[in-house]
Amino acid sequence: MPPLRNRDLFAMMAGVIVSLGLPDPHWGLPALGVLPVGCYWRQRVVACASLGLVLASVSGVMWLDTRLPAACLGEPVRIIGRIDALPRTTPAEWGGWRVTAALRVSAISDNRCEGPRRILLSQHLDAEDLNQALQYGARVSGEIKLKPLSSQWNPGVLPDQGRWASRGIDVAAIVIGPLVQTHQGGSLGEFRRTLLDAWSRQEAQGWVVLRALLLGDTRGITSSLWADLRRLGIVHLVVISGLHIALLAGLTAQLLALPRRLGRIPRDRGSDQLTTLATLVIAGLYVLLIGAPLPAQRAYLMLAAAKVPQLCGWSSETRHSLLLAMTGMLLWEPKIALGASFWLSAGATWILVTDSSDSKFPWTLVRLQFKVVLLMAPMTLFWFGEASWLGVVANIVMLPAVTIIVVPAGFAGALLSGPWPTLSQFFLTLSAQTWDLLMPIASAWLLSCGACDVISHPLSLIGFVLVLVSVFCWSHHRRAAVLAYLLTITVALRSPPPTSEPLVTVLDVGQGLAVVIESGGKTLVYDTGDGYPDGFSQAEKTLAPYLRSRGIEVIDVLMVSHADRDHSGGLSFLRDQMPIHRHLGFAGEPCRNGERWRWHALEILIVNGSGQGEVQTNDQSCGFLMSFNGYRLLALGDISTTQEREMVRYWRKTLASEVLLLAHHGSRTSTSHALLKWVDPAWALISAGRENRFGHPHAAVLQRLGQRRGLHALNTAEVGAIQIRFTEKGRPRVSRQRHDGSPYWLKLP
Repeated sequence: MPPLRNRDLFAMMAGVIVSLGLPDPHWGLPALGVLPVGCYWRQRVVACASLGLVLASVSGVMWLDTRLPAACLGEPVRIIGRIDALPRTTPAEWGGWRVTAALRVSAISDNRCEGPRRILLSQHLDAEDLNQALQYGARVSGEIKLKPLSSQWNPGVLPDQGRWASRGIDVAAIVIGPLVQTHQGGSLGEFRRTLLDAWSRQEAQGWVVLRALLLGDTRGITSSLWADLRRLGIVHLVVISGLHIALLAGLTAQLLALPRRLGRIPRDRGSDQLTTLATLVIAGLYVLLIGAPLPAQRAYLMLAAAKVPQLCGWSSETRHSLLLAMTGMLLWEPKIALGASFWLSAGATWILVTDSSDSKFPWTLVRLQFKVVLLMAPMTLFWFGEASWLGVVANIVMLPAVTIIVVPAGFAGALLSGPWPTLSQFFLTLSAQTWDLLMPIASAWLLSCGACDVISHPLSLIGFVLVLVSVFCWSHHRRAAVLAYLLTITVALRSPPPTSEPLVTVLDVGQGLAVVIESGGKTLVYDTGDGYPDGFSQAEKTLAPYLRSRGIEVIDVLMVSHADRDHSGGLSFLRDQMPIHRHLGFAGEPCRNGERWRWHALEILIVNGSGQGEVQTNDQSCGFLMSFNGYRLLALGDISTTQEREMVRYWRKTLASEVLLLAHHGSRTSTSHALLKWVDPAWALISAGRENRFGHPHAAVLQRLGQRRGLHALNTAEVGAIQIRFTEKGRPRVSRQRHDGSPYWLKLP
């Protein structure tokens, strides 16, 4: 059989990726019939693409067969497993601490629930019980309760399920009983724990960054530091990825080749095998030191695939070896293509190993860093929705310092901590103080550059494909790469035109509410979803990215129904992100019952309370009635059945609407028969979290909805975001994000 060409490997990877778009992986199995046809007619590209499609489809079928059944959700089971990632400790909203870690499953007590291989385990502890927290590398046994992973899916935002699938996380769970933890020895694990304990006593920012870079521990990085890193475009410097491994390997190779550049070495035959071996060993030690997370493992395998043929003296082309490694990874686990780490690691490693420049050190490393930052910026825009205008310039200063000083010095200090503590302390101090010296300069530069900010505009899938073409063509097809890069920039800067017909989007924000109304260039946002003070918010995760994807830079009206956190939690973040012309309801101007305004043919009528009541805040919720060409949508916040009856007495037939957004997420205390009678909706929309602890929507409410003929109910927990487009000639068109044609890995069990 002739060897596989690069184009054959690309075709095989394309087949794997196509399989991820199938509604059912069984659909890819008939491609097996194309394989012999392609071989017979010597169409190797077709044969390789069909082979990739078939093998990935088989993997998808196996994944569906082992997926956790819905009957196991909420069930207590006994578990045995091993913590295979550093636990993360964060403050919990109830005042204690939440510890989360990935657990590799060895055994589950219930035979029905044996599918999951890795579980995202959560543990709630008081401050005095933190000594019982989950420990990295420990063997754990105890009782847990299985629960679903977050499965939010919204336009303009990558789905949660893709992130979990790419990391190999199958289900979430919460600890409900005492845990037995046994440390299984292991010199490497003990060595990492010793370093972590020693470095955790140092509070300076440089030591915090050192823990992130050398031990994979980002727990000490504050939200304000994360924000500065994002605005400077250097988040990748403190997050372990293929970039660090690739650049460390490049630095090692350059340093070991330096004596040969400086002068002639006796009996030097020009072999690079020793340099290649040292590069692999040092990069491998670094991967082990940081705990060998999946992104680092993948990046190292790619590096090894490119270097081992050189080490063995084989004639294989570097690009071909790297493509073989990437293809093998995708065939082994196709769903890694759904996450950022695979593509970022592949891109950074590809740029490093395919670079053919013979410029002198250290200019080679600086040029490589500049190329990596420039080519990878659109990738970060696609995966994280952000890139920085300052990123290229900031990386010119910070990236060489991190690559040449911070990581190597910290790495040397870690390795020397046992045999030579004094020398180890010198290197560690040098590493930490280098960061402490440069970061204040970068922060001051950030403050002085008020006009420079983060590019916050999600890149489309087409743009991502174009940037992949640019990265993989750069070394050998420069004109095609430059053209693809310019097209990527064009796609990134393009914003969708304002819609003339009203578009209402009920975002999937979990247990909460956020609605966006667009019409004729005007925007109304109703509620902001959940959020914690100085922490996570659905406005940051979902609402703001959606607004950016729609090209919305100004909110004309923000209406916050009432003070409950699941409706107002993202308010502070949203106010910091974009201008708001008018703010009604909680923390703003009181809503006035009966006030109305028009945006061309669209009319908004405010109904019910002020949104600012301190007593019975739910019944004081500010609601609205939207009308367009005789069709209506009604939203009522969290009001109860008692308040619904008061509204019916006052407004009566005015409330009649084609679309009703159920109050209080479908709570038993709302959506009375009286309201349904007078509204008489064709569509009932529910914004609730999947398997939420409140039991929303309640069975009694679903029963009331089911008793009404012709009424269609949609729940964001099941279908993701819901969009209603009001047309001039017809009834409202309702679409949902998750449907029968969605990829199989996005469907709920």
